[in-house]
Parts: sequence; structure tokens; C-alpha cells
Amino acid sequence: MVALKKLFKKGPMVGMLYWAKFGGWWRPMFKSSRFIGLWVALIVFLVHPSVVSQAQSTPLYIVYINDQAGLSLIALSSEGWSAPQPFVAAIDLPVYALHASPDGQKIAVIYAQPYANGSPVVLKVFSVPDAALLFEQNLLPANLPIFTEPDLGNPSYEMARAVTTAAWSPNGQRLAFVSGQDDISANVYLVDFATNPTPTLLENYAGAAAFLSWSPDGNWLTYSDLETFGGAGYVSQGIYAIHTADGQTLTLDNGTLYPNDVTRVGWRGTDTLLFSPPSYTAGARGLYGWNLSDGTTTAYLPETSENTLPVYDPVSDIAAFAVPSQAISLVFEPGIYVMALASNTPVQLTTGDWYDVRLVGSPYFQAVGGMGEILINGQTYQQNSLPVGELGTFVTPNLSGAVAYFNDGIQLSSLDGNNPAKLPIEGALPPTWSPDGQWFITYGFTSSGAGLLSVDVSTQVATLLDTSAAIGGLWTLAFDTTP
Repeated sequence: MVALKKLFKKGPMVGMLYWAKFGGWWRPMFKSSRFIGLWVALIVFLVHPSVVSQAQSTPLYIVYINDQAGLSLIALSSEGWSAPQPFVAAIDLPVYALHASPDGQKIAVIYAQPYANGSPVVLKVFSVPDAALLFEQNLLPANLPIFTEPDLGNPSYEMARAVTTAAWSPNGQRLAFVSGQDDISANVYLVDFATNPTPTLLENYAGAAAFLSWSPDGNWLTYSDLETFGGAGYVSQGIYAIHTADGQTLTLDNGTLYPNDVTRVGWRGTDTLLFSPPSYTAGARGLYGWNLSDGTTTAYLPETSENTLPVYDPVSDIAAFAVPSQAISLVFEPGIYVMALASNTPVQLTTGDWYDVRLVGSPYFQAVGGMGEILINGQTYQQNSLPVGELGTFVTPNLSGAVAYFNDGIQLSSLDGNNPAKLPIEGALPPTWSPDGQWFITYGFTSSGAGLLSVDVSTQVATLLDTSAAIGGLWTLAFDTTP
């Protein structure tokens, strides 16, 4: 509670966002996977030497908002952590999004500008780590009015809410983004940094484009065209896929099959988009695959099934989901299920009240419910109990340990809870994991001050990286993840 009071002193919005994630709403809101996905889209110094397990041969960078309304950068190499250094000095707040490219060489920043300076929302792309400006685009026309909730459905209002969306291609060379620069609607544009970085219009439907998703091979870009983001939910006018090489467009729906849009689950192979229609009692309805090679749709779970939003492991080709007890349409008995998509047959592993499933690392899933938290092997069906934190539990991606969040600190332990060590970090935000899963980045309050932290799970040591990081701020890791 001490940390929570500190958050509210910084401003009611910061405090409310934290309370929504980790306070009175945290456990109940697990029951809505779609809600969590939205939060989680939105969504994520005293320098000490890096421990050996954090060192790596290729550079990794943390880019984050500092308390001077700018961006800072910290580098991790075989030498350890660098001191914080200025990255971009003048970024107006709020910063809506930081998108690091998969090759680790670029970062897209979407932020608000004062109206006197022209467009109220701007996209800038900088090189990493030297912060050279590579691309700049106003995303809204100048002097756009300030809208309020009664303006739902107003194209200009919806356009203003859509322009914080951007997505890098898997090779990190192309950036798709949503822009209302034409003052007509929020459309999808593409910039290719391998050639001349000039924006190319990909579509110009009347609604606001949203939910950009690249296929793993970078050949297809899928998106939705929304009439509105608000009210009782999304109102969709269509779901489309563009073949970026030739502009071919496929249509999954024109707003009749899925009037409230769908949630993207992931990609099966290089050409099949997995998705689920929404359920406002369980999170999702069924699981489908849209094959872009032949335009067909496959039902892996029927839409009559109310379940949590499935999670998919592309390595093992296994999906997992829960059927919560509050679901209205109980096609399946409440419990946890896994399903090999090749067999298309769900296997029930547990009964009881469960309300969230997460992918940890192939083929392991973490299930959360009123009966505790368990780690499930999706292939052997083996189950292991996990330690339960008051505010949530996270499993390291390399399956080496568990991280349990409590009001008075973060507990690091083995998966079964043995060898626990509680670090006195209060008010910590959810972890952003390193490539090897040995450590994570968070923001929290310590006896040495509040700031951006690195926590090593193997050595059970926390490093305070920068006390000038913006409270509850935004950060991202930039490193090479290309195949």
C-alpha cells in the first residue's frame, strides 16, 4: 500500500492504472482475456556492474521515457550495463507507444504534440543507438478538435483514437502504421526502410484501421476497419488482409459475421491467422483459422463455445484455453483444455474455476484460477503447482523459476516455490523479459529510490538502473530477433 500511495501522489491517472492492473481489479479482470489483451496492448539511476548471466555478446538496449519528457537509453553488452544516456531530448508527453524493430536497429515513437506545433500526434523513427531521425510523419491534421465520449462514431474522433497503431515486419525493414494525415479517415500506410522511406497508402476504407498483424514471413498484413472503438465494444466494418508485394486484398468479413470484430490469437505457419470472436462473459467464442493462401476458414473450436482467449504455441502447434464457470454457453465443462490443432480435439486437463491461460515457452502453459496457479506441459499433460503471489505470478520464459508479486516485494524462487528470496521492491510493474529469460526489466520502489530496475532471477539480485525514469512509464527492449 505504501507504493500505491506513492503512485497516487504522482497523479490520479498513474495511480488508477496501477490499481486496475494490480489492485482490486487484477484477479477479477483475469476473467476477461479480451480486457487483459487491451491493457496488455496498450501494454510494459544508480548504475551497478552487470552480473555475468546478464552479459551477452550482441548489444541490447533499453529505451524508455525519463522524467524530463525525453527518451533515455541504457546498453547491455559483454561489458555489462552502461550508464543511462540521453537518446532523444525533446519528446512531448504523452508518449503513446514505443515500437522497437525486430532487427534491433530502429525504434518508432508515437507521441502527442502541442496543437500550436501542428499535428497533435506524430510518428518518428530513430536509429538505435545513435538516435538519428530516419522518418517523421504527422498522423493527424493540424488543429483537430478535442473530442469527448458523446462523439463516438464521429469519423474524426475515431481517427484520432486509431493513430497510435504501428507494426514492424518480421525482418524489421518495413513499418506499417495507421495515419489520418489525409483528414478523411485513419488508413494503413507502409514505409520501407530498405529503400526510400516514403509512406505508401495501402488502403483507404471509410472507417478507422486497427489491429495490424504481419504474417511470420512478412508477405501479408491483416487489419480491421472499425466504425468505433467505444461504447459496448468495437463496431467492425470489415477484416482484411493485404499481400504487400502486389496489393492483393482478401476479405474475411464485411461487418456481418463479426460485427464486434475479432481478437488475433497468432499465426499458424506463415499463412493462417488464428482468431476468436469476443465473448463478454468468458473472453472469447471458439477458435478459427483464416488461411490466406486459399481464403478458407477452419473452425478449431465452435463459436458456440465460450472460453477464455486461446493462447497458441506455434512450435508445438498446440492451443490452450480455459472454460470459466461464469460462461453462459457451456459447450465444454469448466476447466483447462489443450488442443493439438492437427487433431482438432480438445483434451480436458482439469476441472474447477480457471480464468486465464498464458503461453510460457514451448510447450508449457501457465493456468490461473481460483484454485491456484499451475504449469502445464501441453504435450505430456504434466501439471505442477506454482507459488501464488498476492498480485500475480510470472514464470521465467526459460522455465528456470517463478516470480511472485506481493504488496511488500517480489519473491524469486524455483518453479515449486523452493529457495525463495523476497526482494523489497514495492509497486513493481509487470516484467519485460530478456532474450534468455534470466532477467527482466520493471519499474518499482526500493530503499534506494524508485526507478527502472533489472532483476536477475538466477542470482536473485536487483539492479537499480535509473532513478530518473518516468514513474509508471514506458520502455522497450531493442535487440535482434530476426530469424
